[in-house]
Amino acid sequence: MSKPPVSIKNKNRIKGFVICLALLSIQIGLPGVSRSEASDLTIRQKALSYPEILYKSGEYYRSMSEIMRLKFELGYEKDELQLDILYLKNAYKLKEYRKILDSAPGLMENPGVKNSPEKRHQVGKILTATLVNLKDYSKAADTWDACCSSSGREFVKPDEIPGMVDPDRARWYSTFLPGSGLLLSGEYGKALVSFLLNSITLYGIYHYGTHQQMGTAGLLLFFEIGWYAGGRNASAEAAEDHNRALVSEYYQSNYYPELGN
Repeated sequence: MSKPPVSIKNKNRIKGFVICLALLSIQIGLPGVSRSEASDLTIRQKALSYPEILYKSGEYYRSMSEIMRLKFELGYEKDELQLDILYLKNAYKLKEYRKILDSAPGLMENPGVKNSPEKRHQVGKILTATLVNLKDYSKAADTWDACCSSSGREFVKPDEIPGMVDPDRARWYSTFLPGSGLLLSGEYGKALVSFLLNSITLYGIYHYGTHQQMGTAGLLLFFEIGWYAGGRNASAEAAEDHNRALVSEYYQSNYYPELGN
């Protein structure tokens, strides 16, 4: 005798029963994962996320302290790599560059970093940013090329940045025409003042000299020698200031948004 067909109502009841069983299994825990293990996993995840929360809140010292506590008090050895990278990020924000120079090279040799392009890039960009801030551009370029070349951007050294001014060139310009070296650095107001000051003084020397007022002419010559030499040095110093500002602005706009985060 054939079985009667299952009604739509009974089918819906069966589906509801299956869904209830699924929800109950999730509540209790999947097979092979005890409730205590799930609880330990949740506690571990919360503990590991806390230093990250402190870092994002700008509490870098507290974040570093929590990292040390997790590593040495709670024994989170398996998560040590994640914590070490976060430790470097905190040290960078606090400008504790010595700690980065001491830790990052060894971390780069960690198999977990060497075999993970993402982690290698993370450590590499922190080390590169540190070397940039310490003005060790040659090592910064080598580190960037070794770890961050996958970003598709080559590291530009300061002497390769467009708009740099050679201080010696600026000095020579002001040697032949007072104030002209300042024009290279965009110091137009100072260039005009230097040119007018030297021009007026030279005219005074000529005027008093031709009128046989040698005392006044000699006094003006004394001041002119100082102003002339000072103008040459000022042109070179302005070029150096211009270059420092240009390098800082260039790296800040092209690298720091990526390096510092």
